[in-house]
Amino acid sequence: MELSKQSKLSPFIPLSVVQAIEDMENEKPIRFTAQHLRIATNNFSIGLGSGGYGTVYKGISRSNVPIAVKVLKGASDKIIEEQFIAEVSTMGRTHHYNLVRLYGFCFESSSNLLDVMSDVAAAISIVVIIFLVILGASIVCYLCEKDNQMELSKQSKLSPFIPLSVVQAIEDMENEKPIRFTAQHLRIATNNFSIGLGSGGYGTVYKGISRSNVPIAVKVLKGASDKIIEEQFIAEVSTMGRTHHYNLVRLYGFCFESSLIALVYEYMVNGSLDNHLFKSNKGAIIGFEKLHAIAIGTANGISYLHEQCPQRIVHYDIKPGNILLDSSFSAKVSDFGLAKLCSRDSSHITMTRERGTPGYAAPELWMPFPVTHKCDVYSFGMLLFEIIGQRSSGGREDLSTQCEPRKKCP
Repeated sequence: MELSKQSKLSPFIPLSVVQAIEDMENEKPIRFTAQHLRIATNNFSIGLGSGGYGTVYKGISRSNVPIAVKVLKGASDKIIEEQFIAEVSTMGRTHHYNLVRLYGFCFESSSNLLDVMSDVAAAISIVVIIFLVILGASIVCYLCEKDNQMELSKQSKLSPFIPLSVVQAIEDMENEKPIRFTAQHLRIATNNFSIGLGSGGYGTVYKGISRSNVPIAVKVLKGASDKIIEEQFIAEVSTMGRTHHYNLVRLYGFCFESSLIALVYEYMVNGSLDNHLFKSNKGAIIGFEKLHAIAIGTANGISYLHEQCPQRIVHYDIKPGNILLDSSFSAKVSDFGLAKLCSRDSSHITMTRERGTPGYAAPELWMPFPVTHKCDVYSFGMLLFEIIGQRSSGGREDLSTQCEPRKKCP
């Protein structure tokens, strides 16, 4: 079940899919070298401020994006190590509109860095963390380095001097990022796709077990055409690959090969909410307090998508079948196959096709009316009716669509 971090994308993959994967991978913090940072900061020439834990310098990427480079310092190596672990272990796992974004880090031996920055600091060890410079209230730019001088050191190895605790913190952070699996990896993990968990209009989900004994859910995408499958894949990777929230299902990784297109998620032991609400073979009986908590958790997940991501994410298909439940019956919003990224400043969303499930989709999704992110709020309202009544409101759980063109405004 070894992760295929170094595998190359197959040449058959459409450019739109390649771009979606690259955008997702650029979201997570990466490793810089001292040389990269010396170039970006012009030899650490512009100080922004200093405090008990280090000095911050301004830098400019080759794509003209301002960055802030914080050089950590402390009375001992242990204090510096603790600072580094604290920042990487927390900010490396977050993605929120009102939190400064962590672009990456540098952890190299003092001898190497002191040669580079002899006029900057003289600590036993020097550790660097790279942040986004806050310009006004906006924290929405992305660092996309494609040049030789500022090439990101994704393949660089950690120096052998680095303490094991720091290595573990870095590995934990890097494991948060969705990675690429091969079809062979997933065939082994799922025992040749032998245990089905469910199926719908966009594919079948299978249970798998990773080599570290972690249960996973593998969704094999299907569609009437390659274009539809591609759109589903891009929608999920472009949205779930940018999110990190307790009430959203986590995307572990993906596979995009000629023989298999699949998405790998965390496994939810209690399945979907609809199995517990109104199907004849109901799962465990859920009391009102749990149902209330599920409703609140779902609302928190939707609120995060709408208000707390750098780019607003509209789900378009909120319904009981897309609310999964973990071992403690906490709600996790899932299935982003119809989701769409949109600007936080846009009052309306451009749509060319109908989206959603009849009975849950807001009227404006099927009629020639302006569409906003509040269509998810309408769907959530229908979900609440079903939670309270514990029966179906008549929605077609088995039918999600984006195939029909929208009616034109008169």
